[in-house]
Amino acid sequence: MILVSSSASSGAASIRLPPAAQLAGQRGLPPDSVQARTLRQGVARRRPGEAAEAFLQRVFPVALQYPDSQPKPIAYAWRPSAFGKQLIFSVNYPESFPYLSVFVLDPYQADTYAVKRFEVPGIGSQIPHIAAIFFADATHDGRKDLLVLAYSPPYAPDSPDGEAGRYYTTVFGYVPPLAGQLPRYVSYPRRPDLDDLETAAQVRQFLAFQAQQHVRNAPTRK
Repeated sequence: MILVSSSASSGAASIRLPPAAQLAGQRGLPPDSVQARTLRQGVARRRPGEAAEAFLQRVFPVALQYPDSQPKPIAYAWRPSAFGKQLIFSVNYPESFPYLSVFVLDPYQADTYAVKRFEVPGIGSQIPHIAAIFFADATHDGRKDLLVLAYSPPYAPDSPDGEAGRYYTTVFGYVPPLAGQLPRYVSYPRRPDLDDLETAAQVRQFLAFQAQQHVRNAPTRK
């Protein structure tokens, strides 16, 4: 899994966790476990002075040993917040097939984070893998979206007649919250126009072309 910020100077910071601290969703968890309660309540509270690594390990303590789910969470200022950057990480474990999970922990009060779980659907018969997570204005509304580039491997990679592997990108956005409300997010419809673009750079290039067309086709004021 590769996590990519919107640019080298964007302020995103990679947070490395030990391999044993691989993270999972709510399925199969005891209902009274810390992780299950966190997901059920949709809120996580960070202890004063607690490091991001320790915070994530405490509220998502389930460890899974799957080679493709090595966690590399990032801290990124996606939604403007006076309380710090969002923490974002992804999970790939067979119990959630055909979905991948991307978690966003969003500070909306001091040391208090809204927890959002996005699901990235698979498009093939195999468990997909996350190739990159990055940020760009995919909806051309002036706000950056969270983009997840995934790869669905072929069912029979050694067979010339088997299905081909596919790259595809899923787009998520945030809605400016009203006063006193928790951060709000939206999962956008599937984007076939972003299929078969294999890198974040290719997706950004295509979106930049779309943005130029959007401006060119915008009605002019008289």
